[in-house]
Amino acid sequence: MTEPHNRSIPEEMKVALHEWDRMAVRLTRLYALLGALSVSCSLFVATFVGTDAALTGSIRVVAFVGTASLAWIGTFNMGGKANALRSAWRLLNAACIRYKYEESYTFEELHAQYVAGESLLGVITIAEPAPKH
Repeated sequence: MTEPHNRSIPEEMKVALHEWDRMAVRLTRLYALLGALSVSCSLFVATFVGTDAALTGSIRVVAFVGTASLAWIGTFNMGGKANALRSAWRLLNAACIRYKYEESYTFEELHAQYVAGESLLGVITIAEPAPKH
């Protein structure tokens, strides 16, 4: 049995892998946090609206926070962007593994996968409001 080829991964690719992973984790956490905050605020408002149990004005503040959280999620498509980051990371990670262990896998092929990952990320898009009928 022959020993597997063991090439060093280019530093730029290592940096991209690290950054894409870090951004995917952070964005996923923010997405989950804002989602949980939105649900919690909605439950608070539904439970305490019309009662004297909540402090004066707290319903408005909590409703605003919940709505703002949901708006951030939808406006910036956080779930989609987090998924795109993770998909780009998976694509480049698989290419790095192949580059490291397959002698026939070229730098050009590795770079092509990096470019494909970058294209998955795209740009930050802001959702447009739905047309009024």
